[in-house]
Amino acid sequence: MNGRIKNIKKYEDFRRVFEMFMYHPFYEAWSEDAFREEYDYLKEDGEIFGYYLNTGEIAGLISIIYGAKSEHPVTFEDPDKVVYLSDVAVLNEHRGNGYAKRLTDFVIDYATIYNYYKEMYLRTNLEGSMSEGIFVSRGFDIMKRDGQIITQDIYFERTKPELSTTDTRKFLSRKLQLK
Repeated sequence: MNGRIKNIKKYEDFRRVFEMFMYHPFYEAWSEDAFREEYDYLKEDGEIFGYYLNTGEIAGLISIIYGAKSEHPVTFEDPDKVVYLSDVAVLNEHRGNGYAKRLTDFVIDYATIYNYYKEMYLRTNLEGSMSEGIFVSRGFDIMKRDGQIITQDIYFERTKPELSTTDTRKFLSRKLQLK
């Protein structure tokens, strides 16, 4: 199906896609207030783009934050000239159609157009990432310090009590082509 990428303006579209993190394989516990807080934060400090099908239905999203996040254990020469790729998510019924790749290509091009941002980075699961291949194929490299992969433990309440509440994430980055 053809579609287009545009800035998400309706909370309901964000909520529809983002709730996928509550189910397999993530099982994160999200309250309605937490969804709303995340949406407001992403809209205030960055942007959320949706992949919309020709029917008007949202199939997936990608979000970015402008500037490096101080709570991340990574450093940049100029933290204000960095874009953090916060989330990429595609609804189960639309996976395998290349939407995550298109969304990723879009935000790389979008950040490059400004001719201001020098680098883009993200974090993904240390092991078993569903999206790492997309990023590596687009020039992202695993970030290391002193030869060791830079990691961060992230806490999540889970809907399945048998699952660990801690995930270890690694960071990937790529330079952006200034014109």
